[in-house]
Amino acid sequence: MGRERRITPRELYTGKIYEKEYFGEIDTNDPRIFEEIKKYRQPSKNPNFEFWMNFRDALKIAKEFQPIDKTDPERKRVDPANPAAPLLRDLKEALIEQWGLTDEEADDLKLYTAVGSPLDFLHKVDAFIDYEGRIVTLDLTLRTETGKKTADVIISGELPSPDDPKTEDAYLHRVDEIAADIIEQYKRKTPPKRAIIERPRAVPPEAA
Repeated sequence: MGRERRITPRELYTGKIYEKEYFGEIDTNDPRIFEEIKKYRQPSKNPNFEFWMNFRDALKIAKEFQPIDKTDPERKRVDPANPAAPLLRDLKEALIEQWGLTDEEADDLKLYTAVGSPLDFLHKVDAFIDYEGRIVTLDLTLRTETGKKTADVIISGELPSPDDPKTEDAYLHRVDEIAADIIEQYKRKTPPKRAIIERPRAVPPEAA
């Protein structure tokens, strides 16, 4: 009889735990969220859902109930212009670099978690970027085959750990790829108000 294989902690993941680890989650401990949901909820035609809510209203609730900043003595909410969740934080840095944003422009780039909100369980959106009033939605999934597209950018397959020095380079490379996907989706929406400055790409010696 062969040796029994031990199950690693990563294999015990559920999709929701995975999403929370990388994106954080909204503040469902605030009782006001249930009052807000009551304002916007509609009867659902889908028996799998207790209620329905349109995308715009679900987006509003996710924005309003961002996580509490545990480092803040006053327990204020995390500023979406300065996200605390690992993937949101690193995506913002990558977007600033790839877009060539100034400090003032970067303040307008906001990244929100939607994990645990109606936007998550009704519209399959785990996080979103809001820049100059244009929204790019993200869906984080452990599955490698995603099927029907539910968000602008699908982040499929398990990401390398951001906290392990052995996987840091692979993680940051993946972050750069996701940021490039976000920018591409942004361009497909309403044209930006200003010219986006792209990082210059190296010209191969033979092409020079």
